Amino acid sequence: MSSSHRPHHLNRRDFLINSTALSVSAGIAGYVPQTLAESVPRRNLDIPGTEELIPENMPKGFSLSEIHRRWNKCREWMVRYDFDALLVPMRPEGNADVKWLTESGPNWVVFPQTGKPTAIYRYGDEDDDIVDFMQGGIEIDIGLLNRSELIITAMKKAGITSGRVGVGNLSGT
Repeated sequence: MSSSHRPHHLNRRDFLINSTALSVSAGIAGYVPQTLAESVPRRNLDIPGTEELIPENMPKGFSLSEIHRRWNKCREWMVRYDFDALLVPMRPEGNADVKWLTESGPNWVVFPQTGKPTAIYRYGDEDDDIVDFMQGGIEIDIGLLNRSELIITAMKKAGITSGRVGVGNLSGT
């Protein structure tokens, strides 16, 4: 598709994602677009039930049981591949990895095979709902400048002074 036919408010990636989502949902509903104009994604799709979803009644994040399910899945993988801990950084283009583990956006997560994970934030980057994360079993550390010291401290608190540690996103992408 030429760029002249693409909506100007979406970048190429968003356009492709939205077009795919629209195509899949339309296919499920049995709708097949007949023209290019009909296949362009729209922001105002009429999806049954969405009118009842308002910010006040929408869940703020994952349930505690969902967080623990994710941790268990990650720990099963760690046991299988013999990792004692994972150091998971926020990626330059997003925070999907740390968000999957914490339902938050810390700069780093120290994730031991057993015990509480620690979310490490740069001062000013911490989430508004940080108390909820602490109640979910996540330790929180906030550093002004040197998060390396916080990572080392979190590892020592988790009893990780030696062993096999996986570090995420070493490629920087």
